[in-house]
Amino acid sequence: MSSPETPEPVTRPEHCAMGFGIPTSGPAFRNRIERPPAAHPSFVSWFDGMVPYWDQVIYPFQRLSPRYERLGVRVVEDLTLAGFSALFRGEGVRAVILFSHWEEDAIELSDGFADVPAVVEAVPESYDGYLDLITCHPEPLMPTLRHQRPRCNLVWVTTQVTPVLWLIFYQRLFQRLRQQPALYDDAQEAELGKRLFRGSRPSQRRSA
Repeated sequence: MSSPETPEPVTRPEHCAMGFGIPTSGPAFRNRIERPPAAHPSFVSWFDGMVPYWDQVIYPFQRLSPRYERLGVRVVEDLTLAGFSALFRGEGVRAVILFSHWEEDAIELSDGFADVPAVVEAVPESYDGYLDLITCHPEPLMPTLRHQRPRCNLVWVTTQVTPVLWLIFYQRLFQRLRQQPALYDDAQEAELGKRLFRGSRPSQRRSA
């Protein structure tokens, strides 16, 4: 992050890049079912067919992602490992949000599961913005990422929440950042405390 002498710049929606490693369309869902990843079960296998997945992921994504983009957020579907790395190199990016699924020791992406070394390698050593992993719950990744990418500010939670609620949460977060630009984690922490989670606030953990 910024040095003690330099105030950290506030974040606006146009400083955010959001990548989706899980399927966000009907064709992507069917492709993941027909060609499942070899290493681990895909997130789609948690659902009893297309209808519940459509209700929990595809429909809310199709409804809300255009709103993210109108606010200025860069949204990337079918995120590959190379695409994940590219998010950090976007002009003016201060917050990279990975919306995906962690399984044992790897994160699900469009081109398969990426293990801890691959994920760490994808994050540039010079990146000093935020990496938001709150939808993934990648606890095994955290120690290595903190050690090898100390400039990167990590944000994650341990509470399990359905995809549709996370998608609504991000809509509110981006609206907040549009109306009141702020430090990314401060805005996120304020939004997590709202009644979206029925009064149960996730325990947010941030690297120093």
